[in-house]
Amino acid sequence: DKSGIVNGGAIKFANLKLKQSSPSSKLIAKGKDFTVNILGTGSLNQMLEVKSNLVSLLTRQNRKVINFTG
Repeated sequence: DKSGIVNGGAIKFANLKLKQSSPSSKLIAKGKDFTVNILGTGSLNQMLEVKSNLVSLLTRQNRKVINFTG
């Protein structure tokens, strides 16, 4: 945005189950990692909270979080 307040990061995780066949689902079926990119407007603290909530959600869904520093 015009104020320059944009923060984001990437969270990498594995074991994502996709119902539809796609290039991503084929890679995941082969054991490849999957990365979620997050970009949002807000303060750094707000985006760190979003990251924390997403990591918690993935963990509760039995997803193996590989790297959540972003």
